[in-house]
Amino acid sequence: MILQLRNWAIYSLAGWILATNPIVAEEQVIIERLEDLARCNPSQLDALFSFGTVSGIPTGRLRGLPLVSPGSRGAIAASQGGRLAWSGKRIDANGLGAINFFFGVPSVRANTRIEPSLRDGRPAIVLDYSQSSFVYRNVRDEIREISPGIFLGYVDDTRTSEPTARRWFGLESAR
Repeated sequence: MILQLRNWAIYSLAGWILATNPIVAEEQVIIERLEDLARCNPSQLDALFSFGTVSGIPTGRLRGLPLVSPGSRGAIAASQGGRLAWSGKRIDANGLGAINFFFGVPSVRANTRIEPSLRDGRPAIVLDYSQSSFVYRNVRDEIREISPGIFLGYVDDTRTSEPTARRWFGLESAR
C-alpha cells in the first residue's frame, strides 16, 4: 500500500509539473521545411525563437513564408496564400542591407546587423527600417536560425515599450 501511494504521488507530481510548464508539456517541434512553422502555435514559435541561434547573416535570396494564424487548422493554406503579398527577402552580399519582396517586386529596404534581441538580449539578426523606409520606420525584424537554412523571425513595432510579435515569418536559404 505504501509503495502504491508513493508511486501515485510521484506520478501526480510529474503530471502537475508537465501541466504547469508549457514548454515541457508541449510536444517536441521538428522543423524540416519552412511550411512546418505554420503548424506551430504562438507559444511554440516563442520557444523556437528563444532557442534559435545566430552564426552570421545569411546572404542572397531567402524564400519567405508569412505565418498567418499560426497553429490554426487553416494556417498552412493561409500562409501559402500570404506569399502572394510577401515572398521573402534578399540580403546584400556584404550583409549590411536587405530588401523585401512584395507582390514579387523588391520594395522595402532595411539596414541589417547582428545585435541583442529586444525580447531576450541574446544575439539576433536585426533588420532595421528606421533609416531606410518612411512607411516602415517604426518596424524592426528580428531573425534567428532554428534549423539548418531555416530562419524564424518576427515583426516588432518599435513604438511599443515591450517587444511583441506583431507578425511571425519564416525564411529559407537556398540549399
